[in-house]
Amino acid sequence: MPQVELIQVPPHHADLKALIARLDEYLFKLYPPEEVFTVDFNDPYVHEIQFIVAYTQGKAVGCGAIKKVDESSVEIKRFFVDESCRNQGVAGLILGELERRARAESFTSMKLETGADQVEAVRFYEKHGFVPIEPYGEYIGCPSSLCYEKRLTDKGDLIQAAEVFVKKELEHEPSGHDWWHIERVRRLAVLLAEREGADPFICELAALLHDIADEKLNESKEAGLDKVRGWLSDQGAAEDVKQKVLSIISTMSFNGGKNPPMDTLEGKVVQDADRLDAIGAIGIARTFVYSGAKGRPIHLPGQDFSGTDYRSSDKSAIYHFYEKLLKLKDLLNTAHAKKLAEERHQFMEQFLVQFYKEWDLTEERK
Repeated sequence: MPQVELIQVPPHHADLKALIARLDEYLFKLYPPEEVFTVDFNDPYVHEIQFIVAYTQGKAVGCGAIKKVDESSVEIKRFFVDESCRNQGVAGLILGELERRARAESFTSMKLETGADQVEAVRFYEKHGFVPIEPYGEYIGCPSSLCYEKRLTDKGDLIQAAEVFVKKELEHEPSGHDWWHIERVRRLAVLLAEREGADPFICELAALLHDIADEKLNESKEAGLDKVRGWLSDQGAAEDVKQKVLSIISTMSFNGGKNPPMDTLEGKVVQDADRLDAIGAIGIARTFVYSGAKGRPIHLPGQDFSGTDYRSSDKSAIYHFYEKLLKLKDLLNTAHAKKLAEERHQFMEQFLVQFYKEWDLTEERK
């Protein structure tokens, strides 16, 4: 990302007007004049609009503004980034600064209008937590207008945005770390938080995001954490929320039993929820799904894998019961999780007894 400086400028600033002229030139190529919604710089109230210009090495490369709509909401206007600086994080910085200013003035909603032909813009806004709404104000009746909104203060909105994000990222994940795993862990985390007196919001949010950062699904552990960190920043999550969630998901995995114990109640709850979904009938199913996705055989009798790296794909599905699943019951943190684990653990033991009977054909010897 280039070094970027964000500066608030007055409405008639030369750099701002030059960037807006380029934006208008682009928009008038896409839409008829009556479907391009500009800012009237002759309006005496134009000075109430906050304009931001982004600079790199002294060159103006982007702009954006927020305009008050009503007592609770602002509208993003005149958002533009020079082609040479797109997909480099500049747009995200401008949007983040506009959101910071809206929050600082206690607005609870940001709205915007974009065009149906601006596919990249739509993707950008959706990535940053904006959801479609009905056309409002001057955009009502405009055939090309798409309107969006992002709520700024409600914890429920952050949870909802996390659901959308995680579903998009993991809906078709083939190794047992898909959306339905996330949904089960989320429900378990909420249940355990209620029973143990933990913060339900932090538990639910961390449960939703935990596999976005999983090193098995990313180039590295740090790359996964950066993805979560970036998404939380894009959503305008408070610093303490980001720190709590990242602390949980960075240390909750089994990792061959090498990770240190969780140091917060919320961390213990989310870790327990994830581990409960790794045992019992669901755990058995996920083990074979993961093994199939990684090309692992069902069983390799007589082979000793004790010296094999935990992440190695050279082991069997059945060995995974012994290196991890059968250990989890005794590694849980909370009282209610331990209670739920008893039946699930027994089911795995019964499964293995039956598995070996069928593998060795001992049932035929009775």
